[in-house]
Amino acid sequence: MQRGRNLAKSLIAGIAALLFVGRAFTPPTLVKGERTDGKENTKVISDLAAWSETTPDSRRLRSGIESILRDQEALRDETPVATGGTLFSVFSAATLAFLGQTSWVAAAALPVIASAIFSYTSVAESSGTKSLGLGRCSFSQALAQSAEQERKLAVAEAPKALLPFGAGCTAIFAAACVTVKLFEEDPTNAGFLAALGRFFCGCAVLGAVATNDQALLVNSKLAPQLRNPFEDDDDTDEIREMEDREIEVKLQDRVLLAVLGVVVSLLPLALFEKAYTIEGLTEAADEIAVVVSASAAAVAALSFLVAEKNFADAERRVAAQSRQSALSELFFAQAQADSAILGANTAMSASSLGIASVAAEFSKTLASVSVWPAVASTFWSTVSAVTSRSEADAAYLEREAAKRAMAGVEANVDTIDAAVSEFKDLQRDFTQDDVTDDIRSQLKALDLGERREFRGLSRDQRRKVHLLAGELGMLSQSFTSAGSAGKKARNVVVTNPPSQALLQPRSTVESDIQKFTDDLGEEANAIQKTLQESGWQVASVAGVFVLGSLASPLLLSNVGGAELLLPLATGTVGLATAWQETAGKSAVAVAKRQTAFLLTKEARAETFLGRGHLAYAAFPTDVAIATLATIATGLSSVLNLTQLWKSLVMLMVIPAYTACSVAMQRRRKVERFVAASMRCVDAAPIPPPKRFWKQRWWMIPAALAVSFPCDLYGRATIACAAFAAEIAIAMAESSMQLANATGSVARAGCVVATADAWSQLAQFSTRALPYRTALAVVSTLIATALVEYSLPVCALFPALGAAVFARSFDVNRQSQKASQQLAEDVRDMQVLRKVEPWPLLRQVSDFSVEPSRLPLLQTTGRKGTGIGVLSPRNLFQRAKRGLGRLTLWEDTSPAEAYKPAASDQAVKSVQSDLNEIRSLTRYTRRGWFRTFSIVGVLSLACVLQPWLVFSASEVVLPVAGALLTIFVAASESDARRAAAASKVRAADLKSVTSTMEEFLASGMQFRSFLLAFAGVTAASCVVSLVPIKPWYLTSRTEWVEVAQNCWSFGLVAFHCAAAAASALPFQAVRMWTSKVQSEMPSSRSDIKLPPLRPGVVSERPLPKGSRWRDLWSKSRWSLMLPLLAALPGVLLGFFPSSRPFEHRAVASTAGSSFVVAGMLFLAERALFRAELLIASRRIAFALTDTLANEAEQQSALLPVATAATIAISGAVTFGVELNPFAASALALVQAVTWILASRKALQARYGSNAAIQAATVTENRMVRPGRPLKDETSRRSGKWRSFVSSFSRPMP
Repeated sequence: MQRGRNLAKSLIAGIAALLFVGRAFTPPTLVKGERTDGKENTKVISDLAAWSETTPDSRRLRSGIESILRDQEALRDETPVATGGTLFSVFSAATLAFLGQTSWVAAAALPVIASAIFSYTSVAESSGTKSLGLGRCSFSQALAQSAEQERKLAVAEAPKALLPFGAGCTAIFAAACVTVKLFEEDPTNAGFLAALGRFFCGCAVLGAVATNDQALLVNSKLAPQLRNPFEDDDDTDEIREMEDREIEVKLQDRVLLAVLGVVVSLLPLALFEKAYTIEGLTEAADEIAVVVSASAAAVAALSFLVAEKNFADAERRVAAQSRQSALSELFFAQAQADSAILGANTAMSASSLGIASVAAEFSKTLASVSVWPAVASTFWSTVSAVTSRSEADAAYLEREAAKRAMAGVEANVDTIDAAVSEFKDLQRDFTQDDVTDDIRSQLKALDLGERREFRGLSRDQRRKVHLLAGELGMLSQSFTSAGSAGKKARNVVVTNPPSQALLQPRSTVESDIQKFTDDLGEEANAIQKTLQESGWQVASVAGVFVLGSLASPLLLSNVGGAELLLPLATGTVGLATAWQETAGKSAVAVAKRQTAFLLTKEARAETFLGRGHLAYAAFPTDVAIATLATIATGLSSVLNLTQLWKSLVMLMVIPAYTACSVAMQRRRKVERFVAASMRCVDAAPIPPPKRFWKQRWWMIPAALAVSFPCDLYGRATIACAAFAAEIAIAMAESSMQLANATGSVARAGCVVATADAWSQLAQFSTRALPYRTALAVVSTLIATALVEYSLPVCALFPALGAAVFARSFDVNRQSQKASQQLAEDVRDMQVLRKVEPWPLLRQVSDFSVEPSRLPLLQTTGRKGTGIGVLSPRNLFQRAKRGLGRLTLWEDTSPAEAYKPAASDQAVKSVQSDLNEIRSLTRYTRRGWFRTFSIVGVLSLACVLQPWLVFSASEVVLPVAGALLTIFVAASESDARRAAAASKVRAADLKSVTSTMEEFLASGMQFRSFLLAFAGVTAASCVVSLVPIKPWYLTSRTEWVEVAQNCWSFGLVAFHCAAAAASALPFQAVRMWTSKVQSEMPSSRSDIKLPPLRPGVVSERPLPKGSRWRDLWSKSRWSLMLPLLAALPGVLLGFFPSSRPFEHRAVASTAGSSFVVAGMLFLAERALFRAELLIASRRIAFALTDTLANEAEQQSALLPVATAATIAISGAVTFGVELNPFAASALALVQAVTWILASRKALQARYGSNAAIQAATVTENRMVRPGRPLKDETSRRSGKWRSFVSSFSRPMP
């Protein structure tokens, strides 16, 4: 009967401890809407009332982002945690705890049970740390590969920068040939004009040859080289030099291509019968010069187009690879959140061991109850280790997907395939069928606040649902759910918001005209500002040029030179504008190359840091094994065991020695990988003291234990304690090394973010230049076409070209400054400059407008756990619900047995969500239709014009083709600048994340002291059992008895001092982790107390603010905490006075050991919360970077479209001289190109907006490390997680 009562009490106490520990680590929760299972209506939108108050575009963006986050977070729930290893660890730990409640186990044996449970927790921590290292290695290797490819792309962009200038140069020289031909012949200057025409023709041919040569260089440098420097040898820590292994083009190939370009340019001569004789060539020289120059311009335009197409293909592949790398980092961040709790759980288990050791001296009941928090910690650590491994597997799968993306295996990476797919989507979007009508009718029937779920739809049908929902102003969201036979299915939920008060006003023609007028005003103001900043010399030259061009029709009317001067002046300004683009893109290429180089170094450092974590993962297990061996051997002499059991206990010295040997080897590997990681980011490695660890000197303390004057069991205890203490010290040193490497890599991350921001600023400026270059080239073509008909109108184009040049010059100057700032500031990856790009970026990239934040993060009003949860009725109801879901004995279907792994399903679901974000883009906007109407009318007018007014074809067709080119170039400029703005947002988040990691690394440096204190005190407190029995020679030598008392007193004093000293590192950890906040400034100048420099704690002295006396002087509590920490050991050393001093010494050392473990637990808990915030911020950065790379991939096709329209516009201008009817048909090709470009521009703009809004969505979703999502009310049958979640969920 007494045994049954004890079991009942232990059950209630165990559940209470489980609840307490479960609530102790509960982070702030969100106020979310209801969510039901797949059989009913699934509510997937959080806080619908708040969502309904935003604009429709924001709702669609946020719904798509939440789909990605939900499927990413669902990996925790889908991961099967009821594995054999999990069941063995948890149930064996619980069995040991139950055995401790029985009368079969003595009170003195309870520390052994607590130590065994502590070993289970430590094994789980080792497993989780290994998963964290694997995830870090996976994402960093994917990042290194993508960074190398970005560097190769930047190398190819240097010769590509000359292509627009070469193509524009040949086009302008060809236009000059046409101008010379149209000029009135005058006998006095006929020879000069003929020579001038031939000169322009030769320049056009040379321009075509130069363009072909640069295009060849671009194509040669784009050869993909997939190489991972860390896959060749997994055990090496050698830093390989990073070189640009370019494929050099042979000289003979370049000469052959030049000859081929000249021959192709001269091929049209075969059409002239007069070209076969010298007299005929002389007679038709003007016409031949025009045709040859036009042919050269066509050759240059074709080379430009082919090079742009190849570069766009490579850029799309690199963007896809970078996107998958960002997704790999997204899953790593989730693994980081899950593994953050492991250290705190292990510290909680160590605290339970300390309580059990103290309570075993006084009360068995208290000692038996104290082991239950260790059981709960074992459970949470085991679950976290399993889920973090699954998330690390997902990071690895994304890394493999990045490889496939670079190899071109991914669909629609090729530009032509993407264009064809886009036109297919366009056809499906505007196709009306029965399914479309049925979906539309169902959506219109929804009342306000009502939702409808569409199941079993194909990809095209889901896209149709998204488009129709956007057209009707509703909110649509895709998600993955379990279908029939365990298969995953993609469903769409459409919600009609209850309030649409903040709908965006519809744009009208008047608003578009007003916006166009405002843009012109801003351009005029910018031109005026540019002239003011350039000085009076430049302003004077510009004024004379503009006034001379405008007055040339009047001044040169008698001479007749205006017909030649105006096109040449326009062409000269156009060449200068094209050169601004070339210079700007060259500066951007240098900046991107340097940024990619820094990113590659950071990624390699991250890989070595991950290898360091893999080597460090064995330390918790080694400490637990040595501690268990120490406690078992120490208690063997106290407990009444048989000689056989005592002999078996003596063998525990062997695993303790083995664990110490493994720990010493792992310490050397950690040191080696940390040094390699720090060298990668220009940091000086800080070697730990090697005097004691040299060779096999760590065996000396254990060897000295053999000569100790005590019995054999005491010697074994001292030897095991020496091994355990050495492992703890080695673990602390390795932790310090990892903290130094983490801080160095984090500081390098800030530098890389700053460099990326400067690079994106240069790109943001330069991406406005193609539009202006196209405008300058088109102005030259129009001026050439109009010079024969209207000189006053033609006189306006030089002035227009001058204005365009002024703005291009200003933009080029901005990009040059940004590139120069990057080259000057980012020289050392450990030095942060004072000049930061964030204020300037917020001014020029539309980054000053912060997106709206909703819903707000709220904490639960209920604190702790009420006493009502321990009532028998409440416990019975919880157990009933949990056992109802624990259906491990049920059979699973074949489809369930052979379904893919949870990580594979999560990767596919997130990829589907990312692909369907493009489906949320609305192409049915009124503004798009109005522009489409203008383009359609213009194209139709071009086709009909030769049939209606043939005489005006030479003017109307070039002007119309030029206007269509401007539409496409404007779409490219807007979309590419939007993608750059989203990259700016990603760089901002990366800078914030790196700063937070620096603060965390500062706290981790002080945590290392607590690890050493906890391990040494836990091992040495067992040694206090040795003096309980008399040592040898006691009857013959009195000094031995004095030595025993001194031994006990020394241990008590040492443990009290260690307990008092542990308060200072805890305060330092708490201080630095408190700096990690949800709202962190991106600028380092806004941080009052900067993070510690890596290694400053080891080198001494500490900086001001982190010194021990600074921590003492903060408050009275800081001064009293060391005294309070030492108080338990002191009191237990004196009381109760009736007990022998040897027994009081055991209780005193155990109490001090518990205090140190408690300090470690509090420090780990502070680090846990800080790491949660960092993981949340890293998730925001990874998702933002993913969406920004998606926008970059979509916008990579636009330069090809612009190059194609410029080539077609040139063909129209020169083809109208031969066949106006064929030239007019090219306008339809330009219109189709604009449709493609406009849709891709909308997708890029939509993706960039999603990237900017991603952080505001992720800020309001708190990660749930190692436990189920509390807003999930349904669980799949057969999940062991559901059984335990019924006990951890608070009661209503």
